[in-house]
Amino acid sequence: MNAPTPRQPVRLSAAQYEKLCDALHPDRISQDGKGFHHVEAHDIEAVLSKVFGFGMWSTRILAEECVAEDQVRREDGTLGNWYVSYQVRMRLTAYDPHGAPLGPWEDGTVETAAQPQRGGAHELAYKSAISGALKRCARAMGNQFGLSLYRKAPKGRPALVAVSSTLNPPASDPVIRAVS
Repeated sequence: MNAPTPRQPVRLSAAQYEKLCDALHPDRISQDGKGFHHVEAHDIEAVLSKVFGFGMWSTRILAEECVAEDQVRREDGTLGNWYVSYQVRMRLTAYDPHGAPLGPWEDGTVETAAQPQRGGAHELAYKSAISGALKRCARAMGNQFGLSLYRKAPKGRPALVAVSSTLNPPASDPVIRAVS
């Protein structure tokens, strides 16, 4: 077995680091039917491009599997909605201004969808699992990707307190201040 090789230092630009550490704007926060706060996947993709640049981030699906499929029978005996669940594991890699890789970050999720048509249930569950895996991978990069939403806040309100990014600060920053 080979010993792991040390990673080269990764340097973000000052503008990238500041953007990653900025507080998440309340207008970017959505709430699902269960009351959980999150950032939408399309928003995550837009901010990845804004912070790192077009073509300076990528995703790769490492594993995907349909883990459940069932059609419910109603009390009157007729067939109802299809319930389908997909599990997706993803890798997200972003790149610094010089093309050096940041991360990668890997995470995954299982998502379930209920639809009257079998194909529609598969499509929605699969796309939801991809979106969920992306959001879980990206949150480790800092506030702009929803990391601050995991802090405690009064019931029903998202936490908007800034936390620092997990990425290295720019080389020109002699001091990194922790925000609590």
